[in-house]
Amino acid sequence: MKKTTTGARRSRAAARLTLLLCAAGLVAPLHGGEPRAGPRRALDGPALAGEPLAVVFMRTMLVVRDLEASKRFYIRAFGLRVEREVDLDDAPTKAQLGIPMSRRARFALLVTDGVIEGRRRPSASIGLLQLADPASTPLSRPVGEVLAIGEHAMALRTNDIATVHARLQELGARYAVPPVSTDDGSATELVVYDPDGLRIHVVQRPDSPRDF
Repeated sequence: MKKTTTGARRSRAAARLTLLLCAAGLVAPLHGGEPRAGPRRALDGPALAGEPLAVVFMRTMLVVRDLEASKRFYIRAFGLRVEREVDLDDAPTKAQLGIPMSRRARFALLVTDGVIEGRRRPSASIGLLQLADPASTPLSRPVGEVLAIGEHAMALRTNDIATVHARLQELGARYAVPPVSTDDGSATELVVYDPDGLRIHVVQRPDSPRDF
């Protein structure tokens, strides 16, 4: 009776493991018999054992009435720049956003690499999305309400709020709160609306321990 070689035993064990993974839907076989990644049925755990859950704020997306007007506002008022701008015409992206393939959509990604108090500050990006055919319906706030449930607001930090204020005035922006300073003068904040009525808080203040 022939003895089974170690290599043969390993090969059969690997084949059984592949069959189990295929049956579980974790991998899908290619025509050549080698597995490829397939749809996963379970979420991956932490990258490292014992590593706590962590998330990083990556991007906020705003649905806008007029993409060019919104770009002009954010670029001029806050010094953002367009990193990329595309027509959204691929099915997976439109499916994620719930947009029918027949509806036109254009997206612009705005970013900044601002330096405040001598340090370059990593910043989340702002996505602007304009839909057409038909255009999006503006949200309506209940009469008499300053803020409604589910309403979005954004906070930005600057190193020169006087310049931001001057540029906002030049753009004819609508203010909710004009620039107001703290009693000791260490921080100044203003609240303004973007072209679609999004509430934006802009603040200038020195570094604090929470910034590090």
